[in-house]
Amino acid sequence: MTREFICDALGLAALTVTTIVVLWLPAILHA
Repeated sequence: MTREFICDALGLAALTVTTIVVLWLPAILHA
C-alpha cells in the first residue's frame, strides 16, 4: 500500500461516485 496506490484508489473511488450520482440523479429527481 504505497501513497501513490492510495491516491489512485481515492481518485478512482471519487470518479466512480461522481459517475453514479450523475447517472442516478435524474432518476432520483423524477421519482
